[in-house]
Amino acid sequence: MYDGEVAEGLKRYQEFLIQSAIEEKGAAAVLYEEEKEAVEAKEESQKISVPDVLEGIAAKGTKEAEIWKCGLFNRQGRLVEYAEPGEEVKLISYVKFQHKVLHPIYGFTIRDRLGNVVMEMNSEMMHQSLPKGEEDAVYQLKFQIPYLNQGKYTISVAVANGYQEDHIQLCWLDDVWVFKIADREFDLQGFLYINQGEIGITETEG
Repeated sequence: MYDGEVAEGLKRYQEFLIQSAIEEKGAAAVLYEEEKEAVEAKEESQKISVPDVLEGIAAKGTKEAEIWKCGLFNRQGRLVEYAEPGEEVKLISYVKFQHKVLHPIYGFTIRDRLGNVVMEMNSEMMHQSLPKGEEDAVYQLKFQIPYLNQGKYTISVAVANGYQEDHIQLCWLDDVWVFKIADREFDLQGFLYINQGEIGITETEG
């Protein structure tokens, strides 16, 4: 009976060691991928020139982070001043952290010329977990320009710490970037327009 208890205990201990090794390996793999993505993003951003944030743009938040470079780029790596609806773009921001941030969130807001919010998006809503914020970080957020009506639009960027439902704004910059949607054939009201549609005609009797 005693030998059986010892054997069972050794078996459970071995299973515990194996499971711990698997979990540790998995966690290390996740950490490696996050660090790899952060390095790749920084290397890619260094290939293009990201402009400094203009003086006079006052930052909101706790100031525990600073967004000091920001720009909107197209697929060719050129700064976007005129955008086409549906065009793939990349919002790049350089961030300096005052201390380590455990769960950073990077996001942006697009507003029209009257200040109305057209859309918002952030890494948390995209289910993209960012690496812990260190002293310096480069964030890139790829998205497609919505099918916006013609006119001027601004982009505000922000870095927070926490989760979507509970977070603290570290740095928020309003109207850090301006771009324009070229004039279209028809000047319609509203924020968006339908890219594709079809009208059918049904004949009725009588």
